[in-house]
Amino acid sequence: MQLKKTLIIFLSLAVFAGGTFAQQKNMQLETLKQERIQFIETINSLVNKYNIASDIERPAIREQITAVVSDQTDKDIVNRRKLLSEQKERIAKFEAQLNEMEKDKAAYVKKKVDFILSAEGQKRVNEFSYKVVVVTTMTSNGIQRQIMEFTSGSF
Repeated sequence: MQLKKTLIIFLSLAVFAGGTFAQQKNMQLETLKQERIQFIETINSLVNKYNIASDIERPAIREQITAVVSDQTDKDIVNRRKLLSEQKERIAKFEAQLNEMEKDKAAYVKKKVDFILSAEGQKRVNEFSYKVVVVTTMTSNGIQRQIMEFTSGSF
């Protein structure tokens, strides 16, 4: 009974943490999107001022545009470094999994076959279907990128 309670608590925490992580990611993307919108609005305003300004006023406005672009570039660099770090972590995990599979392929295959032949494995095989998912992400420079991912049930 105690093991059951512990397992329930552990799973609840895992679900809560996963939800919190997803919410943080969504908030980060929304923050980046809002920052990009603000950047574009500021640049548009300054460019409009520049276009109607006299030749004497233009250098000062150009300096303002340069400062805004420089600040945004600093933010982009930070965001891209963070993204690169996250991608490196994902690649390292993927490589470790691949190395483990290659290291003892026979054991991996046996474990997979044993699972496929189990009741749960057969249930998953019957549920197995390919889906195409289009993932839309916002890059640090405000461009939406769509990636098609082919997903399936795993067994």
